Amino acid sequence: MIISLIIGFILMIILTVIILIPFLIKRKETKISKIFCQIFTNFLTYVHSDKPGILRWNSEGITIAGVTNTTGSAANLLYYPYDLVVDWSYSLFVADRNNNRIQKFLRGSSNATTVAGRANGITGSTADAFNSSGFLLVDDDGNIHISDVGNNRVMFWKKDAVQGTIAAGNGTLGNSDNQLDSPHGLTYDRQSNILFVSDFGNHRIMKYFYNNSTGIRVAGNNICGTSTVQLCRPHALFFEQSSNSLLIANYGTHNIVRWFLNDTQWSIVVGDSNGIPGNSSSLLRNPTDVTLDPMNNIYVVDRSNHRVQFFPVGQSNATTIAGKTGMVGSNATLLRNPNSITFDNQLNLYVVDWQNHRIQKFLRY
Repeated sequence: MIISLIIGFILMIILTVIILIPFLIKRKETKISKIFCQIFTNFLTYVHSDKPGILRWNSEGITIAGVTNTTGSAANLLYYPYDLVVDWSYSLFVADRNNNRIQKFLRGSSNATTVAGRANGITGSTADAFNSSGFLLVDDDGNIHISDVGNNRVMFWKKDAVQGTIAAGNGTLGNSDNQLDSPHGLTYDRQSNILFVSDFGNHRIMKYFYNNSTGIRVAGNNICGTSTVQLCRPHALFFEQSSNSLLIANYGTHNIVRWFLNDTQWSIVVGDSNGIPGNSSSLLRNPTDVTLDPMNNIYVVDRSNHRVQFFPVGQSNATTIAGKTGMVGSNATLLRNPNSITFDNQLNLYVVDWQNHRIQKFLRY
């Protein structure tokens, strides 16, 4: 009885600290809150190892950015949004792909400010413009990396800047080490200061050292295929520091694979290793994003099945946590070709509902 009271008291203190952190810490909260969240999760797992925590999300999403089925370049509209980041203040950064810009929505606001690209949505290839803004990374200081898909380059945009600089590629299409073909997913190794880029059209993953726009191929052989040395239209990336490996959403072969850096081939994580698509709990069809939570559960955006899949750690069968398998729609429970996901530090789920031109939030409970 006394032990239970002590444990309950400790849990209450930890939870109170987690709740207070966003109000006490400004710029560096992203890192700190995730560390506390992970410590808290690990502590719960240790104390209640016989009763693992249940992760559940409301099946109805809340539209927090964009207007369902409405396109345009106004401050409250999106046009085929592609990726998103939630920062320490719960501000939302959205890659507004067909408007060729990055939009920032402050918490609770339905109107955005353009923080990269042109606010009017006009495309271009100069340093102040994009041609289909794809995936993005936002650091703790508000600086942004953006995959400029149609311009075959990755741009680095400092906070409050009016134009960016090239971080990867040279703006011309090709398969040389200084070229890209429709770059998509981005991820970053903070310890080594290395940027990884999914070179979608070249079926490879490239890495870039700081201030060097010429890359080094680390995965794939430039040929679309299903063998373990090949990738096919790699879409999104997730770098796992602990294993020094990349999780890759292999869009063209309908699976998620793991590629250990300095290795020459991948191993299957989820989906069919031979590239067979499907809509069962173990199969995928055109996955476009993959991420992990602090407990190493895997989350996959299964775009052409119009759902988000949750694979508990060590399991190959998933539960659908957003959308409904094979069902297309625009109500609160349905998605239309979702493209990417992220979480806040409470593990609320945010989904880029690509062809509904909106961002949906699914509350964890």
